[in-house]
Formats: sequence, C-alpha cells, structure tokens
Amino acid sequence: MRSLIKSVVYDLAETIDECSNGKEAVEAFERNRHNWVVMDIEMPEMDGLTATKKIKDIDPNVRIIIVTQYDSKNIKEKAIKAGAIEFIFKDNLLEIRNVLTFDKDTNAESNENKKVL
Repeated sequence: MRSLIKSVVYDLAETIDECSNGKEAVEAFERNRHNWVVMDIEMPEMDGLTATKKIKDIDPNVRIIIVTQYDSKNIKEKAIKAGAIEFIFKDNLLEIRNVLTFDKDTNAESNENKKVL
C-alpha cells in the first residue's frame, strides 16, 4: 500500500518518507516535521488513529489524511476527532492528489513545498 500511495503523490512532494507502523510514523514526524501525513488506520505496533493524535499533539498545524478500507461513520468521526483533515478510501487513492493540491482555505491550488510522511 505504501508504494502505491507513493506512486500517487511522488511528483507533488519535495520529500516523501515511508513508515511501516504508527510508532515509526510518530518518530519520523518528530525528526522531520512533515507538513502532510498520509496515514493508514490499520498498522502494527500503533494504529493510525493513535499515531494521528500523537502527531497532532506535536504539531497542531500538520495536515493528516487518513486512508482506510473501512466505510464506517464511527471510524471517520474518530479520525476527524484525532485530527485528520480528510478521510479517503483505499479504492480511491487518486483523491489524495486533489487534497494535496487544493487549499480549502483559499479555494485555490496550493503550490507549497510538500514534505509527505
């Protein structure tokens, strides 16, 4: 899944870091302070919702996109409560590109340099 997500965003990001679990994601974020995080919910050692909360505690301004296969209102609510700005289904990964390139606050395309975790 990580390689598929990377292939979707590779040309939009200045840097892309990959992690195999939520604990690694939090550690990588502490080291590199990414401005975008694409987080799966289901991961070993630490799930994506817990990692999202920990990353948002470190930097409330980071933008986190949750990627999941679960179509559940309850999980979506938990993701938003944890600090995610978007909730994207794994069968629609191209939507990540739209989120990364469109700034909802200004309703315009975003040209910021992106560091993606």
